[in-house]
Amino acid sequence: SFIRDGHDGLPIATCSLYYYVGIQGWLLLALRVGIKEFLLARIISNFSEAMIIAKARATNVAALCLSAIMFFRIAQQKHMYSCCCMAYTTATSTRSRSTWSRPVHVSAAAVARRRSSFCLYPNKSQAYVGIPSSRSSSSRSDARQHTGTTHLRAASGSQEILTSLKGATVKRYKSLVRKKRKRTEENATIVEGQRAVLDLLSESTTRNLVKHIILEEDGMPEQMMKTFLDLVATCSLPPKVTYASSAVVKACSDTVTPQGVIALASLPAPYQYEACDSNVGTRTYLVLETSDPGNTGTLIRSAIACGVEAILLMPGSCDVWSPKTVRSAMTASFKVPLLQVDSWDECKEKLQQYGVRLEHDFYAASMEGSELETSVPIEGGGRDEGGTTSLPYYEVDWARSQAVVLCVGKEGPGLSQPIRTAVRDGDIRAVHVPMEANIESLNAAVSGSVILFEAARQRRAKY
Repeated sequence: SFIRDGHDGLPIATCSLYYYVGIQGWLLLALRVGIKEFLLARIISNFSEAMIIAKARATNVAALCLSAIMFFRIAQQKHMYSCCCMAYTTATSTRSRSTWSRPVHVSAAAVARRRSSFCLYPNKSQAYVGIPSSRSSSSRSDARQHTGTTHLRAASGSQEILTSLKGATVKRYKSLVRKKRKRTEENATIVEGQRAVLDLLSESTTRNLVKHIILEEDGMPEQMMKTFLDLVATCSLPPKVTYASSAVVKACSDTVTPQGVIALASLPAPYQYEACDSNVGTRTYLVLETSDPGNTGTLIRSAIACGVEAILLMPGSCDVWSPKTVRSAMTASFKVPLLQVDSWDECKEKLQQYGVRLEHDFYAASMEGSELETSVPIEGGGRDEGGTTSLPYYEVDWARSQAVVLCVGKEGPGLSQPIRTAVRDGDIRAVHVPMEANIESLNAAVSGSVILFEAARQRRAKY
């Protein structure tokens, strides 16, 4: 019955071996200890199973005690092999029966989810207590979904289900989630969520960065699973797909409620400057000192929406490849060029190579301005009066130069000391978002996004 109706997804050889050992155990018991002891043991075993299904806990304990007495009786007669066979058969069948909380029809999906507890009669549990089957529509739906995903696993060439929480795959994912050093060594990170992984696989520039995908067994509808597998097939270097239990997916995840999909992706190459015709418009660069993963991810998303050329990451800024930041950026981290710099001096050197004139084109988001009572000349004549105050963001001409820079500091402390000193000395300019008097400041991600979108608006209007 098990092989015919409920082995779905299990090797036939496993089922056959299990029942061969069980039958052999009972036959040896009958031959070696006598028919009387055999019948008593069999009655006790069946009685114990029936009591477990009926949830008669007190009676069940009594039945198990009688079984224990029977085991001692056999052991006293020195039939140790028969004793072991009987113990194995009774214990495994008792354990499998105890997983059923009520005597109703068990679907194929439910049986497959209990691979560690083999059932003698997965579709005939009512035979023990005489209750007719009451299969619900949800059970039929689960069975259809499981059958569909089983076929999809077979079509993708993978039938194995990862269940071990101590294997190399789980350890690797945990290390990449928790340790920046591990991400740096492997030049890889973890991407979670159906939408994020689908987005990576859908883009031609990012799909080959995905190296490995873990899909939760029965963790998504069949159509969604098919979409994932179809996108994987379009990759020139298809990632390996591993099906895993919900426990494994949760162990590999950085979220409380995983969405059933986790991917391991290589990091894109750092930003490489390429000279271009000045007629293509102003290049906008973003310098980040933010330390909060949520704000950093939001600014990265805004940067790609505003057409930012590249993002320079200052020392002490948030790790943009931590799973939380990647999740907040929704794969934008893989689409906008990033460059990590080790100091303010290196940042200035890089920006000057990109055509940025620091005293004219570098703006730091800050309410503080220069202490110098000087004005800055503007291309084409005239002077831009800076004074001691920070400029409102809408008064800056973001499209007048070949390249322009916006710098966003940390939440709370604001700009780092070297950049703050450069603002105070007049080496770079300050810009801010005007607000009403009853609020102290805006969120770093909000203020930075507002300024970036204004720069994008001006650039589109001019070019």
